[in-house]
Amino acid sequence: MAATPICDTSKNVCVQCTQKSECSGTTPFCDTSKNTCVQCTKTTDCSGATPEGNALLCDTSKNLCVECLTQSDCKSAAASACIAGDCTPCTTNAECSNIAGKGVCKTTAASSSDADAGAGTGTCVQCTGTQYSACGQSAGNNLVCDTLNNTCSTAVEQSAGLCKTCVSDAQCRAGEMCVNQTFGGKSVGYFCFYKQGDTANLAPADCTLTGRPYVKVDKNAVSIDGQTADICSLVTSTCTALNQFRSTTCTSATSTTATPDDQLCGVSPGIDSKCIAYGTSQYRCTVTCLGDDDCPKGVNVACDTGVNPPVCTF
Repeated sequence: MAATPICDTSKNVCVQCTQKSECSGTTPFCDTSKNTCVQCTKTTDCSGATPEGNALLCDTSKNLCVECLTQSDCKSAAASACIAGDCTPCTTNAECSNIAGKGVCKTTAASSSDADAGAGTGTCVQCTGTQYSACGQSAGNNLVCDTLNNTCSTAVEQSAGLCKTCVSDAQCRAGEMCVNQTFGGKSVGYFCFYKQGDTANLAPADCTLTGRPYVKVDKNAVSIDGQTADICSLVTSTCTALNQFRSTTCTSATSTTATPDDQLCGVSPGIDSKCIAYGTSQYRCTVTCLGDDDCPKGVNVACDTGVNPPVCTF
């Protein structure tokens, strides 16, 4: 029981205090309605500031100095919700309504083998890979969120085809998802790949039968936005190299005569890609292969196993 050394002569009872001078320490103010020494009776009684630099407020119902009385008192995107007087991380979008331009609560980290470059979980952000309505439209088409940075991008929904770079699952076409491709144990970027079995969205039922050149099945791949599926990927090459196939010139710029330069192809020249003759006077990039199924579909496109490394012909 708290000490009651003061006589309240108006009531003839012993109390803690009748005025401020009778209080000290961590409870330096007197709540005269309760005759109790307390931390504060009004906001000006509170000294110090919140971690964000805002003045502490007095919760007069509890006579305690607190960070917030209402959600609007919380100014930080990383601690936007007012819970029991403390500004805490958000758990719902509603708890981000007080943070301008960041109305989405990030409740999970991006699923990737790379570090999530965006905000931490429980933080109010501009958008996430699955919640991107705030990004608006371009020419009537929805813009998507850059999942790893939690910022709106200029990429259009479902604009990226197979093996094209992507910033979220939403940028890939139906039946595909955005996955971090690795080669030689290193990340080479995020690209769209078929979700094997999603036949309703034109993905192959079996990658090995109809997915050429995406005939390798990566089991339980996790997309940038946390989807899990078996995807159809490349056996020996990379999307970077495949996107250069027959279209990227690799004729050496330093030679007086036309010579091939492997270093102008792929991400690991000579391993995922190769520079070979295209016609009689120039060279273009191709991809490595083990068999014809590893090569893009096309007339006369096949795997030349008679060279080292084997490459897809033009």
